[in-house]
Amino acid sequence: MGHDGEKTPPVGNAPRAGARRRFVLAVAGLLAVGMAGFAAWRIRAPGGAGTAPARHESDALGATIAPLPPVTEEQVGQLCSRCHQCPTPEVLPESSWPQTVWMMSSFSGFGSNVRWKVFPEAVVEWFASRAPEKLDLPPPEKEPSRGELRVSRRGIPSPTATAVPCVAHIRLADVVGSPRPELLVCDMRNGAVLMGRTDRPGWSLQPIAAVPNPAHVEPVDLDADGRMDLVVANLGSIIAMDHKLGSVEWLRQTEGGRFERVVLAEDLGRVSDVEPADVDGDGDVDLVVAEFGWRWTGHLLLLENRAARGDPPDFVSRTLDGDHGCSHVAVTDLDGDGRPDILALYSQEHERVRCYLNRENPWTEFRDLYRAPHPAWGHSAFQVVDLDGDGDVDVLLANGDTYDNGLLKPCHGIRWLENRGGLEFAPHELARMYGVYRAEAADMDGDGDLDVVACALAEEENVDDQYDVARFESILWLEQVAGGRFVHRSLEAAECHHPTLTLADYDQDGDVDLLVGNGQFDDTMVPLGASCVDLWENGLK
Repeated sequence: MGHDGEKTPPVGNAPRAGARRRFVLAVAGLLAVGMAGFAAWRIRAPGGAGTAPARHESDALGATIAPLPPVTEEQVGQLCSRCHQCPTPEVLPESSWPQTVWMMSSFSGFGSNVRWKVFPEAVVEWFASRAPEKLDLPPPEKEPSRGELRVSRRGIPSPTATAVPCVAHIRLADVVGSPRPELLVCDMRNGAVLMGRTDRPGWSLQPIAAVPNPAHVEPVDLDADGRMDLVVANLGSIIAMDHKLGSVEWLRQTEGGRFERVVLAEDLGRVSDVEPADVDGDGDVDLVVAEFGWRWTGHLLLLENRAARGDPPDFVSRTLDGDHGCSHVAVTDLDGDGRPDILALYSQEHERVRCYLNRENPWTEFRDLYRAPHPAWGHSAFQVVDLDGDGDVDVLLANGDTYDNGLLKPCHGIRWLENRGGLEFAPHELARMYGVYRAEAADMDGDGDLDVVACALAEEENVDDQYDVARFESILWLEQVAGGRFVHRSLEAAECHHPTLTLADYDQDGDVDLLVGNGQFDDTMVPLGASCVDLWENGLK
């Protein structure tokens, strides 16, 4: 449901009974919104029914109050389409609509023109009366075999972890100049950035820096001293809330491969991603920052490096977009003019892919490349990649977030936004996958085209108990067998505790391996001491 800056109109000379009813409903509405906010204080709101305020049939003096007038479909469309596509009733079960509508009615954009002409309770009734009792989850189509893919699996623990891990991001990169790339891991639960020296026999993950809630790590030589540094997005809290605990961190590599922690930007909302790139073409490294926030905090930021050549980095913050919910960012030339543009994925109620163009007046022109059909879509990740090999950049999307209302949804899955040129992208559904949290593309079987591997995160305790998570795929391989045609092959089922993965040739033997991050936001399925990362080594070569 939308957002705008509409203010409360002045009180008119309504009859006393009508004024009393509006007062009672206003108080009830405030209480309902407050309770909804409290219920959503954790990482997601519970999947229970929630209740709208009871309809009052009489006031304190015993006078009969007329029933609330029903809303029309046109009014619902005006109420619920300011910032996203207007949802249809069947996208949520009947029990979820009361809490959803009352929470959204507290946002400023709830109905730019008709907000004060309808009661939220009537909006609840409009959606709930048309919604199904339960969402139908058809079984995904898949092949029973793994095809020609041959992988061996082993777990990599974190020996210093004191709590069940929650691995938010994995990255393979040449950090210290060894023969093999290093494995970088962000463990949000234990507040640690870990590194594995994969060139050493019996290698393990070891902490290189303490960061409260690291969500993303990227290698970059930020100070141009010849050593590879790391920049880290610090979420500030695993629990979803509005605060100023987020930050952008610089892990500056010093002598002997040690890392010094430097805070580049602080007092931010929850920072979920940071991407280094020279976006202004002045020869130094800038930082694009996804400040996800939550309800009232969050922006898309650009930290412009204004340092003179040879001086330490010096950043000036610039807001590119004031909307919350930006979870991932990428820098690439989308319009072919030779200048890098910014691509951003938004979830929350926005559920869109938006590009910001680097033209004559940079970043003031933007375009939505994709808008999901409704605000309960649950975007969880994207990758910018030329999936069809035609020389331009496409977008690989995953939407399977269950942490807003605990629901697995029929729309969860993996999609490809095909670049048709002229900033036009055509969406293609590749596979249904419930709870999918990350998807990446690489040539897994060595046949010259890109396949897709995806993982799922759907905690038993945080998913509505009408669904059995154990019957769904937790790691899926989409083998591309012809141009744009994929065969769905299950690599693993019933272990939906994978927040992230990456595809790369970790052992430098010429094929692509799979590394999967483990963990959960709650201690429900992964025991303490379990592997932090699973390595699926490809036996192709």
